[in-house]
Amino acid sequence: MYSGLGCLFDYHLLRAFRANPSGLRLLLGLAAYPLAYYALLLLNQPRLAFMGNAAVVLVGVCLTPLLALSTPAASSLPPEDRPPLSRRSLILLYATIFVGFMVSVLPMLGLTHASFLVFDGFLVYSLLSGLAMQVMMMRRTRESERRLIGAEAARDWAEHRAEAEQQQRQEQAQFLTMLTHELKTPLAVVRMVLGAKTLTDDMKGEAERSIRDMNQIIQRCIQVERLNDQDVPGQQIACCLTEELADIIRHTAQSHRITLLTDDGPASLETDPLLLRLIIANLIDNACKYSPADSPITVRLCATTDPDPNGFAIHVANLPGKAGWPEPQQVFQKYYRHPHAHEYTGSGLGLFLSARLAEQLGAELRYCPTAQEIVFELSFCPN
Repeated sequence: MYSGLGCLFDYHLLRAFRANPSGLRLLLGLAAYPLAYYALLLLNQPRLAFMGNAAVVLVGVCLTPLLALSTPAASSLPPEDRPPLSRRSLILLYATIFVGFMVSVLPMLGLTHASFLVFDGFLVYSLLSGLAMQVMMMRRTRESERRLIGAEAARDWAEHRAEAEQQQRQEQAQFLTMLTHELKTPLAVVRMVLGAKTLTDDMKGEAERSIRDMNQIIQRCIQVERLNDQDVPGQQIACCLTEELADIIRHTAQSHRITLLTDDGPASLETDPLLLRLIIANLIDNACKYSPADSPITVRLCATTDPDPNGFAIHVANLPGKAGWPEPQQVFQKYYRHPHAHEYTGSGLGLFLSARLAEQLGAELRYCPTAQEIVFELSFCPN
């Protein structure tokens, strides 16, 4: 039984190293000898049973070093098929077993003089086989742990990818819903104007305003996409905030409603004037759109002491209109629009875009309403 189990262990070990197939089949045949061994004992042939067992052990011990030599180099195998031991270690293992076995067997055959190694030599096979099995178990345990860690990492990556894809699908659905809803009204106005038999100046004005609204939605979408792709140009130059704000207001369609208030002296700041103009224009556009008609809008530039004593803040304030007050927790979210604001054409991207651009400038955009006014604050900390 012991010889059969030993041959079976050697068969599985050498098969992992891709030893010679014919030799492996012979070794597997030797592993089946215990069946013949017990059959001979039942037939009252103990002498033949023990002789056969000795022959199996002798052939197995002589065959395994040859099979070890027939194994290919581990470097020629793919990483996932490489065995737990190196080829050199395998050959050394079976060579040592062979020498230890011969030290014990040769004196029994009368070929050498007996010594104490006659008894201890048989222990070499058991010791080295157990050592090889221990090393294999440790290697396979580490390999199993490595594969488990890899599987967990792959699962986490798959879950993260699934969440990202789901979020992307939800965002695309939000985008299409916004686009469908916000373009419906201006398209209907343009269709009505085109279908009219006679065009009045008011009808032309409505059509131009609708086209301008649709163009603004498209431009906002393009700006957000460029921001997501990190394709927004940046150029830090010294600029006068007072002059920049005055120029932005001067080019606003409803500039007569806007009052610019500044502290004494011009405020100079190293920033990107293009991105600054885009942020302030978005805030003023929202103030004009969602405040009562002809109501005043205030743009104020003031110095700040917290957190930087040399900082500046720009406030854009307006009275709330039919759309009501924005929700503080959602006002800077992508595609957010107040339920009462849907009668106005918009994308829900203006404040989201402005907040992201403010971060790119190293500034902060906050919603700071008072008891009477909707106020957005853009604060800069030069230091």
